[in-house]
Amino acid sequence: DHPIQSGFYANLAEEEDEGGRIDEVFGANVWPAVAAAAAESRGGGDGEALRVAMRHAGRLMTDAVMDVLDLAGKAVEAEAAERGLHAPGAEGGAALPDLRALAESSPFRPARLAYYDADFSREDKNLGGRYWLPWHVDFNLATAFIPALWLNESEAVIGEGGSGIKASFVGENDFEMKSSNSNQGQASYRPESESGLLLRNAAGDVVPAALPDDVVLVQLGAYAQIATGGLLRAGPHAVGRPQHTPSARNEEETTNELGRLSFGVFIYAPWHAKMCPPEGWAVSDEEVLGDDFGGLMKKAYTGETVIAGFETFASYMNNYSSS
Repeated sequence: DHPIQSGFYANLAEEEDEGGRIDEVFGANVWPAVAAAAAESRGGGDGEALRVAMRHAGRLMTDAVMDVLDLAGKAVEAEAAERGLHAPGAEGGAALPDLRALAESSPFRPARLAYYDADFSREDKNLGGRYWLPWHVDFNLATAFIPALWLNESEAVIGEGGSGIKASFVGENDFEMKSSNSNQGQASYRPESESGLLLRNAAGDVVPAALPDDVVLVQLGAYAQIATGGLLRAGPHAVGRPQHTPSARNEEETTNELGRLSFGVFIYAPWHAKMCPPEGWAVSDEEVLGDDFGGLMKKAYTGETVIAGFETFASYMNNYSSS
């Protein structure tokens, strides 16, 4: 029993070829020798294989986020003008946040390898049900994900003398499982299309991400919503266990064989940036912090600065129950 899924983090801002920065809050990266040795044993060339792979993938994903932040900034400018809010440089007005500049100036840009154990779940105290990760929005400015890797834990063999990890990518590929459902009989399903990363769109509909192999998903976080006075909206999401979607929310039908490995890059604003809308904007708390998942924005995403808000968010999320 543990309070959160297994994970490994590395700060990509520290790994940049030029101007790498050690984060003042979490400190320097520590690359595990065991993981590096395992990568080398699988033909990675040397002990730097894990580090090189995370840096390379992280750079591509970061570039995708920066492009999205550019587009988001233009959308905010247009929406602010349409609503009659003060434009940048206008007399008596406050400048709109430069989201890309905030991201590029941050010394903290963690890449995360996360593994969701087959037998692990957490209760969603706001919306109900059990998930690998309950409904929330990311605290940071924006997040990028690539397609996940699923493992059949009953077949996976790890360690000296073992045959390695047997696993299959999903998304566009032919990875499917057989399910015995009392209402539907024997049926086939693709885990990432039935569970995995679940998104909620503006209409409140739950949509499995089910990313194709060549897609990077970018979603905005709480900081983007707050810093733009609610003009941008953070993306609600959860990580569902297999057959734990709204179409099959029966705990007895949930498989306990499949685990899920995901890789994401989290883009932060600097720790001491303000967690507030542009100064002088006439926007209400509901416009800024409104959400459709139990008021979680108001409970877990408030703080005068990014670091203060992060501490609130971490405390809230780590208090979810698990089993």
